[in-house]
Amino acid sequence: MSARSELSLGRVLGIRVSISWGLLLVSALVTLTLALDQYPTTFPGHGPWRYWAAAAATTALFALSILGHELGHALVARGEQVGVEGVTLWMFGGVARLSSPPRTAAAEARIALAGPAATGVASGIFWLLAAATDSATVPTLSSAMFDWLARTNVLLLALNLLPALPLDGGRVLGATVWGATGSAELGETVASRAGWLVGAALGLLGLLQLRNGASGAIWALVIAAFVLGASIEHERRRRLSEELRDRVVGDVMRPTPAVVDGWMNIEQLLVHGESITASRHQDVLLVRGEDGAVHGVVRLSIALAVPVVARAGVTVSELLEPRRDVPVVRVDESLLSVIASHPETGRGTVMVVDHAGNVVGVIGPDSLIRRSRWAGGSPVRFGP
Repeated sequence: MSARSELSLGRVLGIRVSISWGLLLVSALVTLTLALDQYPTTFPGHGPWRYWAAAAATTALFALSILGHELGHALVARGEQVGVEGVTLWMFGGVARLSSPPRTAAAEARIALAGPAATGVASGIFWLLAAATDSATVPTLSSAMFDWLARTNVLLLALNLLPALPLDGGRVLGATVWGATGSAELGETVASRAGWLVGAALGLLGLLQLRNGASGAIWALVIAAFVLGASIEHERRRRLSEELRDRVVGDVMRPTPAVVDGWMNIEQLLVHGESITASRHQDVLLVRGEDGAVHGVVRLSIALAVPVVARAGVTVSELLEPRRDVPVVRVDESLLSVIASHPETGRGTVMVVDHAGNVVGVIGPDSLIRRSRWAGGSPVRFGP
């Protein structure tokens, strides 16, 4: 999830918290449904402002319960000496981003179970509040609000404990296999394949419900698509990680990149670039300044976007990606470690240097490192 699709809320207990715009949309829909349909139908006789207030409070408390779930993961991970990058709440619940995998199967299981434990506690609190605000004769709107929160959290708890990645139940299953066999990879494989089975089963259930006209059919199909899609993507990541495990940056870079002068105009660059592209299949060129040093890079694809009539008046330096803005990695660095520690390598050009600091190659945005940039990325904990 990119930073542009998130709204930062600051830090809670030292952990960065943000929300996705999708969550705001879902929250608005939930509030509308409760305020205009469920609460007025179930508890008629109140003014519109009371329904809106109850609906808004319900939605806010529900978001807080999701936050509690993800903070449970994050805090236990921090206790297990696993770095926490942050927590994001989104339309399917939330995600806690960890900077490294747990060291042991037991740590993996504890981190995975921390979120459901927090959800279980929240459900119990809401049940108690529902009972405390309930009237002996007529159910109250406050009681209905807490009852909805308790039931919804129990439903999400049950869903999240299904043995399928990326749900927490899948993490627990993977940790169990890891502990029994000593192989974390086998645990991930089993949990991913279980996700396929669970997703397919939920999809079949949804289709049967749809055929019988059941009201929950659409939700079952949505959840099935989410679980199945996420499990398949996780399996792809695992396989690519295995493929790249023993590879270094030098294996995917474009060696001996061509050098052009910054004073050249775009017309001259493209004439010069045609022969380079034909002989070396390079789109990224190093740009040399008047002092003879490399000042940055330029991409031929960007130069081609300059209108023909303007090319003679635009210099290479004007299209330059300055060297200070271009990630630099060593030629012998592990490819997976570079992908994990430099997520920006998936969005632009990367310079490759030797031990002396000399530029010996480049990695363009269309290279293997972009297509696989998530292979070594942060492991994640999906919430409800």
